Amino acid sequence: MKTLNLTDAQFQTLIQLVYLGNFMANATRSNEEIVQQFEDLEQYLYSSAEEFGCGGFVTKHDAVEGVYPSHEFEEMMDAFICKYDTDVFWEELLQKMTERDLLARYGEKAVAEMSIVERIEKEREFIQSYDKEFSLNGLKRLFIKNE
Repeated sequence: MKTLNLTDAQFQTLIQLVYLGNFMANATRSNEEIVQQFEDLEQYLYSSAEEFGCGGFVTKHDAVEGVYPSHEFEEMMDAFICKYDTDVFWEELLQKMTERDLLARYGEKAVAEMSIVERIEKEREFIQSYDKEFSLNGLKRLFIKNE
């Protein structure tokens, strides 16, 4: 077994990163699909939180075995998660709409045959247009057209 020597500040950063990583990996999984080694490592770190001055990050529940993130810690981490989710939402929406419109304008075969440079050039028009629209109006002017 190997050991790491961490300062309290380094442990605090580590426990935050492990929380965020486990959240990313397991938040949308059912209990049967959970990546157990991530859960186990998180539990291991939570069990050491007190000795590294991070006791406020965790809590024990009488009805459930284990140590869990405290409400305050989850709120602190939620700021990172919300920022990430928002950024990913807009980026994915922009990319999906750009891809849709590129295929509609040039066709699947032509897009597949484009060099990476040509594709980036052709995507630029859509990306700039959607980026400007989303920056100015968010979703206000985005509608589903019923045909």
